Amino acid sequence: MWPGTRGAAPALLVTDRQESSLQLERAVLAAGGDYSLAGYVSIGPRNFEGSLGSIWDLADIIDAHHVETVVVCEHLNDQEITSVREASLAAGCQLLYPARAVKIAGVRPALVWHQDQPFFELGAPVLKASAVILKRIVDIVGATLGLVLLSPVFLIIAAAVRLDSPGPVYFTQDRAGLGGRRFRMLKFRTMRLGADAEKHELAHLNPSGDSRLFKIPHDPRVTRLGALLRRWSLDELPQCWNVLWGDMSLVGPRPFFEADFATYQDHHFRRLDAKPGITGLWQVSGRSSVVDFEDVVYLDRQYIEQWTFWLDVSIMARTLPAVVRRTGAY
Repeated sequence: MWPGTRGAAPALLVTDRQESSLQLERAVLAAGGDYSLAGYVSIGPRNFEGSLGSIWDLADIIDAHHVETVVVCEHLNDQEITSVREASLAAGCQLLYPARAVKIAGVRPALVWHQDQPFFELGAPVLKASAVILKRIVDIVGATLGLVLLSPVFLIIAAAVRLDSPGPVYFTQDRAGLGGRRFRMLKFRTMRLGADAEKHELAHLNPSGDSRLFKIPHDPRVTRLGALLRRWSLDELPQCWNVLWGDMSLVGPRPFFEADFATYQDHHFRRLDAKPGITGLWQVSGRSSVVDFEDVVYLDRQYIEQWTFWLDVSIMARTLPAVVRRTGAY
């Protein structure tokens, strides 16, 4: 009735004593746990030092050491697991088998059953229909309120841009959106006319050294007013129209250029699984001070894979303090 002085059932550990096995052994034999060590059983034909025998001798070992539990610490082939199962259950022992976590970059494993068989369904971590609908409702309401409440600010900035330098008030540029689909992103113009044609001449001033993260401190192409608008992220406000049109969201990954796809690795394309946003994890994590594209991709994928309504609320709440701090804003 009372199994030993520690109150723990004697257990055999089926193991090869490799690092992965040792982690499971430590978990099973942790102080205050349910099991005490009765001995080790080797998986292969060769016994390691201290083992009581191999899995082919399991029935005799269980009987000789009054074992109550058999813990398998490594995956076995079909023949091996059949032998262990028959010996353990015939002796009335509890049998524990490792449920390894499935860790494959870019997928979200879910356990599903078909008839009496379990499968890991490796699905892309994209938003479900209900989440997409909720996010779209929030986008429409938020963008509409933004355009209405900030309309005086729009008029003031538009007049200032017109007076500050020759050229149009708005600047439009092709960007890659959801699934890589092209759309025209709208911003207040912050550079002089023809600035795009000068980009290749200033590549050596890019502190990141990565053309996908092209941002230059004290960019000579930026107008006086443009520097102010960029510092406070006011040039992004017209993107509320992009949100209303459905090309963008209030929160999401920042849109990059189609030309960047030529340098993308496979896992980089996962950041296209959500609509681009006016703000996002990258923006509240330092904006242009994040100079490693892998860090940008990591933040974007974290957002997509862990999305909740409250995550969007949190990012929007953190956006204003990030703008005020002006970290990486240029």
